[in-house]
This record gives sequence, structure tokens and C-alpha cells, in this order.
Amino acid sequence: MFGKKLKELRQGKHLQSPDIAKKIGLHQTSVWYFENRDPESIDLYLSFLAKNGVDLNKAFTSESENIARYLKKERQELKISWQEITNSIGISQSSLSYLENRDNTPFIKYLKYLVQKDVDLNQVFG
Repeated sequence: MFGKKLKELRQGKHLQSPDIAKKIGLHQTSVWYFENRDPESIDLYLSFLAKNGVDLNKAFTSESENIARYLKKERQELKISWQEITNSIGISQSSLSYLENRDNTPFIKYLKYLVQKDVDLNQVFG
């Protein structure tokens, strides 16, 4: 669902997965995985945020060194409680805490690269 849309938009921008993998320091199979996996908690979390007013494109083009913490700050500014998220997407409070406090992951780096190439994450997750 989300991965398929990411792949469609990536291909629409004529971005090749081997080139992306090389530029962000991943193996090409990682890009394939991001685009073909079943939705994971990070995907559901990003979708919830996008549908509730967080501009993912702005987040992923911010100067913030840690996108996860930036998204948490945006959520808190919009007064979206952790309970709303956990109840909506079916994860525990500790899982949400993990999502919001970890360092940038390869998936985050992949999304950041796509946004830099004008892929609209709000269109994917919103």
C-alpha cells in the first residue's frame, strides 16, 4: 500500500532504486524491501500524522538532525496525544516511544532522499 505508492512516485520522477541505494549508502535490496513490504508501525504512524495535520514534506526537508524527534515535536504542538495514536494504529505506548525517539533509520534516510527529489510524502501517507 504505502510502499507501492512510494515506488510509483519514485518511478514517476525517473529515480532508479540502485542509484538511490548508492547515494544513501544502502543495498538495493533495502530499497526493494521498503517498497514491497507490508505496512509496518512506522508507516501507520506517518499516515496518522499526515492525516492529522503534520506536513511530512516539511518534516523531511527540515534542518533537524533527527526526523523522529522533529515529528514528535510537531505532534505535540498539534496537541495529538500518544493515546490517540496508539489507539488508532494499534501499537503500545513503548512502541510509539521507540518510533519517536530513535535515530534516523535507513527508511527515514530513504524517505528524506525522496522528498529532496520532490516526491510528496503527504500524497503517500495522507
